[in-house]
Amino acid sequence: MAAPGSIEFPLPARWHPVSPGELNLDVAFLAIRLDTHGSGFTATVVIEGMTLEPGSSLTDLADHAAAAQPTGIVISRSAWEGPRGPRLRQVLRLTDGAGPRLRWLVRVEEYAVLQEGGLPTGLPVLRATSTATLEQAEAIATDFELMVSGLDSDSPTADRTAVQRHHHPAHGT
Repeated sequence: MAAPGSIEFPLPARWHPVSPGELNLDVAFLAIRLDTHGSGFTATVVIEGMTLEPGSSLTDLADHAAAAQPTGIVISRSAWEGPRGPRLRQVLRLTDGAGPRLRWLVRVEEYAVLQEGGLPTGLPVLRATSTATLEQAEAIATDFELMVSGLDSDSPTADRTAVQRHHHPAHGT
């Protein structure tokens, strides 16, 4: 099932799109924050399409994503009604590595239902995920907010540095 049309979202300065195929990832979009590359952990933003099956909720999708992270702890979760449909954001704290190389990560996941693309088999959902170290998380939070602002509206905002148009294929979880 394909997501309806396309979504515009800004790609702030210091972010660089990477072909997901280069890393053998099945996602619609991947970007890295250039000034974190080579620091031991490169901050990323990933956007992917999913399907919310009838009878399921965004909480179910978020629970499934959290359970898939064996070291993950849900720090917060909030839900609200966005202009295009239900939204949910969860913040996870994860660990990466072990022993002296142990690193704490922050993963922010934002789910957006695109109600205008609903089919009997389910609703398309976009999930935007940012992953960074604790030290990087605050610095990239504003950039992530700007990127996910494109999930709220099809109209561009005036302060977008660079707007990328992406078609997000939706697929089942």
